[in-house]
Amino acid sequence: MIKANNAKMIKEANRYLTLNCVREHEPISQEGIVLKTRLSRPTVTNIIKELLEEGLVEKSGYGESSGGRSPVLLSLNSQAACSIGVDFEFPQVRIAISDLKFNIVQAREWQFSLKDDKEYILQTLIARIEELMQHSGVPLDKFAGIGIGLPGVIDYEQGVSVFIERIAEWRNVPIRDILQQKFNIPVFIRNDVHLMALAETKLYPQTSTDPFIYIGVRHRHGIGMAIMMDNKIYEGTKGNAGYIGHITLDPHGAPCVCGNRGCLETFVGEAAIQKYLREKTGGKEYPNSSMMLKDLVVKANTGDKIAVEVLQEAAGWLGIGVANVVKLFEIPTVIIGGISTEDGHNVFIEAVEQEAASRVFASVKDEFTVSAGYCNESNYALGGCILAIEHYYQEPKLNLYHLY
Repeated sequence: MIKANNAKMIKEANRYLTLNCVREHEPISQEGIVLKTRLSRPTVTNIIKELLEEGLVEKSGYGESSGGRSPVLLSLNSQAACSIGVDFEFPQVRIAISDLKFNIVQAREWQFSLKDDKEYILQTLIARIEELMQHSGVPLDKFAGIGIGLPGVIDYEQGVSVFIERIAEWRNVPIRDILQQKFNIPVFIRNDVHLMALAETKLYPQTSTDPFIYIGVRHRHGIGMAIMMDNKIYEGTKGNAGYIGHITLDPHGAPCVCGNRGCLETFVGEAAIQKYLREKTGGKEYPNSSMMLKDLVVKANTGDKIAVEVLQEAAGWLGIGVANVVKLFEIPTVIIGGISTEDGHNVFIEAVEQEAASRVFASVKDEFTVSAGYCNESNYALGGCILAIEHYYQEPKLNLYHLY
């Protein structure tokens, strides 16, 4: 038997519809809300009155008059609530607090040692979140939730970090429950690159047109991917969709941390970059040889020959991986995050696009593009903030069958 909606559920749904109308179209008048939502004027009037009293919506001026009084314009009150985001790119960790319009209120980052154990890492993470909340000056009841992006394998429905290769004994960590028990606010976990893509979408909507493929370069954890379709990231069954770094390019190739051989990361990841540098220098020490892809891009842009050659080597392999994904999904827009440059020039991006373009099918060739993401490291933790805020606006689950 299908359960009917009750009056309370319908009221919550109307409230959600009205609040999100303000959020998406601010500044907007009550008449504008009526026209866009198709709710009755009395319904909208009552809901707006409640939202104003609760401080979720605020008056933000007057619109143009059409003959009578100038209509009052309404906007979202960005200070009504805050969220906490964590970008757990171990050993580098970034946390941020943002308001409802994704403005950063407080932020912090630090680096663990690769020798740190699970218990120390969890205790430190909790302590740093707690410190940031206290320093922000935001009342505890104003925090809407915590969103955390994790590498490795997760089960986002159960809130469990299944494993992270670089952390000893990090297996089946119930990180959602640990943080919820400590802070008594909702906690949501996702793949870290998925949240990088979410931040790119929300902060730079003009460049991340739907649908698109997002490739995230994680300087310690390799290459990840998110597929954006219908304005949503495809999560997979547990939240791990998009492991492009572990597609097999050579089954007899070098061992990968995942246990297989010849994965894309063995051609593009940290160890591969160091190998290419040694080969290009004839075994000699390259200045700051521990540098990652983003560092080599900066060097290449200054004309460093070795940096250019190493980037072209790695980009050739990534281009093959990108072409394979484009063939699978027939999505011609690819954004690569994690290696953007201030001047926009990027030898690596150009080489990836050139290699992939030579391999994609004719059906997408004319539209195919590879570009650098605009979201930089200082904004990565905002992906978690955005995740928590999106849940804060969660649509009530209505049974639409009983609405007609």
